[in-house]
Amino acid sequence: MESAKVEQSEGPEEGLPDLGTIEDPLELRETASWLREELVATRIENTEHLDHLLRIKAEFDNYRKRMLREQSDVVARAARSLVESLLPVLDSFDLAMGHPPEELDDDDTFLQGVKAVRTQIFDILDKEGLERIEPESGADFDPTVHEPVSHAPGDGDTQKVAGVLRPGYRFKGRLVRPAMVEVGG
Repeated sequence: MESAKVEQSEGPEEGLPDLGTIEDPLELRETASWLREELVATRIENTEHLDHLLRIKAEFDNYRKRMLREQSDVVARAARSLVESLLPVLDSFDLAMGHPPEELDDDDTFLQGVKAVRTQIFDILDKEGLERIEPESGADFDPTVHEPVSHAPGDGDTQKVAGVLRPGYRFKGRLVRPAMVEVGG
């Protein structure tokens, strides 16, 4: 029987037999079988490493998305807090506009300036997502956006808004403060 000799271009790697020195076909088959087993084991190990890497990547993506969501929530809460603290100022503007001093008429520059400042504040807050809730008299009472604080004498219909005592507000679609209303009529 002729001996098989396998040539290698480089020297054997650490842990591998030098295939160029194997002359016995049975030993060559055993070495090939061993190499196949090593190849399968290496592929399994590589697959496990790839799976682990993909899991770590997915966890990192989820972490990044969660952090972005949490940062957005913090910014939204801060904006909502600022808007809530400005609501009494807006109420004061409304009261001032409803009861100007008698010595001021509607053409007075001071009164016009105050109205302009009020309009600017409302415009800025409107662009940021503040929405005013001010129901009309006679509108249906909605407990999700109206806070009843008094009952108007009349026909006893408590399902209608008789008057608005203080407007309510939504900020970016979420109720910040319900409108204070008088119900009945």
